[in-house]
Amino acid sequence: LHLSIRRQRQMCIRDRIGSGQISRMKQGAILINTARGGLVDEKALADAVREGRLLGAGIDCVEEEPLSPDDPLLNTPGIIVTPHIGGGTADIADRIIPMLVEDIEDYAQGKTPRHLVNGAFLN
Repeated sequence: LHLSIRRQRQMCIRDRIGSGQISRMKQGAILINTARGGLVDEKALADAVREGRLLGAGIDCVEEEPLSPDDPLLNTPGIIVTPHIGGGTADIADRIIPMLVEDIEDYAQGKTPRHLVNGAFLN
């Protein structure tokens, strides 16, 4: 059993996964956060893994970057931390780079880029 966190809406601090929520997870569960740093109480998570309440965790984003070398997330067996690259796959260059080139060419020609996300900042 694992819990995968993906932000569906703007979460505020009261929505954060903390020690109370973690304590209600099944013994031996794995928590995976690929959404945003700050959605999980990192100290509570490290404590739960260290104490054996959770089997482990996969963290692709943290609240404060960079983590210090002595951070519990980096020093707790069973926790894997990646530098917010969990979405990177072997085929990303084949898919993303052509999109970027197309958008840069469109912009250079005065057109609106097809894959524009934050248009308010374009001009």
